[in-house]
Parts: sequence; structure tokens; C-alpha cells
Amino acid sequence: MTSSGPIPATQARSMRIYWKWMVFQSRCHEQGSRCHPLREEAKERNKVRSSVRARVEQVFGAITTSMRGKLTRRIGLARTKAWWGLLNLTYNFLRYQHCSSRTVLAA
Repeated sequence: MTSSGPIPATQARSMRIYWKWMVFQSRCHEQGSRCHPLREEAKERNKVRSSVRARVEQVFGAITTSMRGKLTRRIGLARTKAWWGLLNLTYNFLRYQHCSSRTVLAA
């Protein structure tokens, strides 16, 4: 039986121990509580994670709104990988065009 509720504290603690043992790094934001505010190191780690998340979400948002979304209806893994590769290449070209036109306007 699967549960969609929150993970119990003991299970979350054992998962963190397992991640450290397997040399994984958690990419979840750290949270403070009412009596224990976040330390400055935790705030800095959250800031880095937020900047990475914002950049990735911007790319997927552009793909979703202007390039017919993220849904792939291709037969076969090779065709799906090729389609995503072309989609990423198209996004990179559009991004390059946007950045190069801004430098021309600024000069």
C-alpha cells in the first residue's frame, strides 16, 4: 500500500544517512522552524539551490509555452532522445539569438 502523505521522521533520517553513505547530496531546501531559525550557511545553500532551480524552470517554461510543450509521442527511445536533442538545440539557438541581439542593441 502506498501513501501520499509526508515521510515519517525516522524514515527521513535513515534516508539522509543512506544518502551520505552513498555520497549523494540533497537538493531540497532547508527549512527553519519557529524556535530554530535558519543559520547563515543554510541560507546560502538555499540561495544556490534557488538560482539553479530558477534557471532550469525558465528553460522548461520556454519549451512548454513556445515549443509545443514537454509531451513526447515518439516511438522508441532513440527517436525520443533525438527529438529532445533537437528541441534543446533549438532552445539554445533561440537563446543565442536573444543574447546576441541584446549586445548589438547595447553597443
